[in-house]
Amino acid sequence: MSLRQFLSEPEENQSSDSSGALSVFSPVLPLFRRIPPERVGLCGEFDYDGLSKRVEHCFRQHCRETDLLGLRVSQRGAIVLLTGRFPNPQTKHELVALALGVDGAVGVEVNGETIFPPLRTCHLSVPASLHRAG
Repeated sequence: MSLRQFLSEPEENQSSDSSGALSVFSPVLPLFRRIPPERVGLCGEFDYDGLSKRVEHCFRQHCRETDLLGLRVSQRGAIVLLTGRFPNPQTKHELVALALGVDGAVGVEVNGETIFPPLRTCHLSVPASLHRAG
């Protein structure tokens, strides 16, 4: 049986929906329909550089134009890359915090130095009844 016949003639174990399309791959398709968070564009569409565009948009909303002069935003996967000059260290820290707050960003690289958000730690308290008497 050729591929064309396979797709055009559903067999007994292949169902077709109301549009006539085969649903033999339906369990697999949702995996391909989900867009990774770092690839979501400004309007929710797939965009290979979506994360960097959303970070730039966030910067424009929260920062002065002069703070962003000479700054370039790009991405490598889910890492936001910031290259250029910052007016002062405080602005640099604010921009890093804003970038880390954008959905899909797992880290920020500033002029070659990678910064990851602090890990949340879980502190467990041990009940007094479990302490060993010395």
